[in-house]
Amino acid sequence: MIKSIRVDYRLLHGQVAVSWTASLGADCLLLVSDTVKNDPLRLNALKMAKPSGTKVVVKNTAEAVEALKSGVTDKYKLFIICETVEIAKAIIEACLLYTSPSPRDGLLS
Repeated sequence: MIKSIRVDYRLLHGQVAVSWTASLGADCLLLVSDTVKNDPLRLNALKMAKPSGTKVVVKNTAEAVEALKSGVTDKYKLFIICETVEIAKAIIEACLLYTSPSPRDGLLS
């Protein structure tokens, strides 16, 4: 279940790792970026910032949409963090096509 979607070019930092993740009750962070997977330095920094007890997955937009559509993410309390507004828009549009959102789902809040 998607708990929240956030746009933050930094993707993962202290406030997200501690405050946001805990307050949402997320057990998995999906970091969506079309550039970070090609940057080993940023990838390593993100891995080091991973909150204890929380799974962190980095995907590009197409991979994230496919994972969400396939249902593989359904078992997680998912906090999606997108690098850009355009990526967030693509994720939201994909989710709206495959779900029936309500304000309680977190997609419309």
